[in-house]
Amino acid sequence: MSDIFSHAGAKAWEPTPDGNRRRVLVHTDELMMVEFAFEKGGVGVLHSHPHV
Repeated sequence: MSDIFSHAGAKAWEPTPDGNRRRVLVHTDELMMVEFAFEKGGVGVLHSHPHV
């Protein structure tokens, strides 16, 4: 894997269907790093990662 650098402040927040927000920090064929922000009492949607 190559060296990967990311500056979170340079990435935009995106709303999620469940009313929270996320920003994708890194997305390559080998890695995906996402930062999530939950409102007070917020709950994430149940999901799976079948490729892992």
